[in-house]
Amino acid sequence: MTSKSIKHISILPYRPAQTNLQLYLQMLDKGYNKEDVNLVNRAYLFTINKVHLMYRGSGKPFICHLVGTASLMVLCKQSIDVVLAALMHALYQNRVSFEGTKDIRKRREIISQKFGKVCDRLISEYTEFEMTGIKDIDPNHITVDKQVLLMRIADELEDLVDFGLCLHGLEGEPKEKGGSYLSRRTRKEKEGKILIKLANQLNAESLAEGLEYWLDFSKYDDYPQNLKTGFYSSIAIK
Repeated sequence: MTSKSIKHISILPYRPAQTNLQLYLQMLDKGYNKEDVNLVNRAYLFTINKVHLMYRGSGKPFICHLVGTASLMVLCKQSIDVVLAALMHALYQNRVSFEGTKDIRKRREIISQKFGKVCDRLISEYTEFEMTGIKDIDPNHITVDKQVLLMRIADELEDLVDFGLCLHGLEGEPKEKGGSYLSRRTRKEKEGKILIKLANQLNAESLAEGLEYWLDFSKYDDYPQNLKTGFYSSIAIK
């Protein structure tokens, strides 16, 4: 990989924020008001308390992935409720510690009280929809809330940014090993066209462009392979 290609990657318009500070600046740049930024800041502080021990399979802190997903919603100029839901989209998953309870009803009550019923509904619908395989989504017959679908597309894109996929698994592992880079790459290649079509149908051209760039695996072989984490999905490290 040349320095020129790295420079090119750094200026891509669909490269999402990875920190809360970057997210707030992006929001102000896109026309969100100070009250919106304050609300997102509250949601960030609330969320990091739940996921600060969690990492993606790439080794990236989980909170960065959540910030990145919210950032892509800001890029798409979605409502503040969608930005909030994107930032907290994993909080109804059992793997996430939440006030010491796995009771979804209690989690929903807390989110509703702190951030509103619309935000709660979006997170709840996202959590249910996330179990749907990309290949099972019919672009010609969308039944899920389009804002939820947009969050799902952003979640998939955010995982691809910065070659995150390359860091999953172990160096030199068998191609057929489940969850490995190669097996995940094969799956992403199959799902990519569907994701891009969905993004275009939702008029999210920036997401479509981002997917087209990061799903072009011709550039991946130059990425250092000795950075692999040995992990295959999100993990909690205590």
